[in-house]
Parts: sequence; C-alpha cells; structure tokens
Amino acid sequence: METGSNNGNKEPRVALLSILLENRKLGWGMLGGGLGYFALSLLGFHFFSCTFKDLTGWDCPGCGLTRGSRALLHGDWGAALGFHWFTPVFILFWGAVGIGLVLPEPWRGKFLAAVKTSERVTRWPVILGISLVIYALTRNFIT
Repeated sequence: METGSNNGNKEPRVALLSILLENRKLGWGMLGGGLGYFALSLLGFHFFSCTFKDLTGWDCPGCGLTRGSRALLHGDWGAALGFHWFTPVFILFWGAVGIGLVLPEPWRGKFLAAVKTSERVTRWPVILGISLVIYALTRNFIT
C-alpha cells in the first residue's frame, strides 16, 4: 500500500497492478521471471519448493498456481481449479501486466489511469489478498 496519490489526496492508495505498470523495470522483471519459471516448469524443471509448506506442512496462498496454469494451458479447467481456485485470476492479472507494459502511448497512459481508478474505487488488491488468505486457510483446515 502506498500513501498519497497524484491529486494531493492523503488517503492511502491501495496499489498492486499499477505499481508494476508504473515501474516498468519491476514489471518486466516480475513478468519475465514468472514466465521463465513457468517455462522451466513446463520442461520438467522445478527449482523451488514452497518454503512455507516446507516449514509448516500447509499450502501457502499461492501453492498450486503454477500447476493450475499448466492445466489451463492444456485446456483442463477442472484440473486448473482443482490445483487452485484463483488460477484464472492469476492468469488475468499477469496478462494485464503484460498488456500494460507493451501498450504504446497514449493507450498505456489511459490503461494505467483506469487501473489506478479501479484499485482506488474497488480496493480489489485488498479484497484479492484477503480472499487468498481465506482460501488458503479453508484449503488447509477444512479439506
């Protein structure tokens, strides 16, 4: 969360997608790293295990997103949602990052303004974060 905004308002700004779009190096680094990791997983290489799961035995809020994304790539929605309910949201989020980074001006500026407005008005990054935590707790303790 960032404090302040461009209009002088001191109300805290909830930001997630807009941060990756405003800081293009960060956005490209995160997107490139994620795509690289995903490509390696498609080739059967798994370099990282989930530290949270290794320490606690529980799935973290993101456990299953790579497997779910692979399943979606193969058109298997049932498997994708079985691995992680938020897989489609995850794909849409990173797709929006990619689109926002490659759009030419002035479309890029308009897209960024729309993203900032959506984050400010709906506070969707907070809702998404809370939903992921609730999902992880539910998945670990109810199933």
